[in-house]
Amino acid sequence: MWLGSSDTMCDALNTRLTPGRGYLVGVRAQPSAVVRSAPSTSGDRLAAEPTHTLGRLLCFADGDEVTNADGDTSTRWGRVQINGLTGYIAEPLLYEWSDLVADPPIPTC
Repeated sequence: MWLGSSDTMCDALNTRLTPGRGYLVGVRAQPSAVVRSAPSTSGDRLAAEPTHTLGRLLCFADGDEVTNADGDTSTRWGRVQINGLTGYIAEPLLYEWSDLVADPPIPTC
């Protein structure tokens, strides 16, 4: 099925696939990324979401430094809504399709 390349079509599809507010993101970590209660590796563990799970990025917060398997390191954590939970996933563990090109820009928590 061809969906075209219009932003309107893509936005409508994203909204149906992953309802909610915020920017579409996916879990990049393998085999999963831990959703935490705070932007910290010591925050309570709310869930572990498998690779490619889609969610909504609400904002970014500074927290503990995290490095992914590719060596990407950051202290930035995304506050996400994913599978009915709201919590934090370290930025290197997310695919951010809308980061840097988001309009309006992704806010700080």
